[in-house]
Amino acid sequence: LDVQSWSVLALGVEVGRPALKWALEHCSVRGGTFDYRCRPAEGTWWEGTAQMALALSMAGDRARSERILDSVQDAQVLLGSARGAIPAAIRQLPTGFGWCYQPDPHIGATAWFVLAALGRNPYDLAVAPQRR
Repeated sequence: LDVQSWSVLALGVEVGRPALKWALEHCSVRGGTFDYRCRPAEGTWWEGTAQMALALSMAGDRARSERILDSVQDAQVLLGSARGAIPAAIRQLPTGFGWCYQPDPHIGATAWFVLAALGRNPYDLAVAPQRR
């Protein structure tokens, strides 16, 4: 899934639009979230779902992006030391690489949620903060 959203973020909306359309048709999980391996019956991958929210926002579909972000926010950890974090997945999800995403707090999922909520494209270096 991530390469579909990254095509919009890294190459621009016009180049990435077909990939975005493909992801919407093949990777959507019921409820408007997205699956890691584009096998929707497996379940929601929150990092990729946040990436799709950002890509959709960049493509001008802000209403869908906001609905997706609401779903990601609903997945936030509410108690304990990781309060506010986003889990990697809704449940254990196979990656195809011999390991699984777990429903545990995940820095990548949390970071992509923050980027999407702020509307900040990490691949757009023209708007990156300048280093001194």
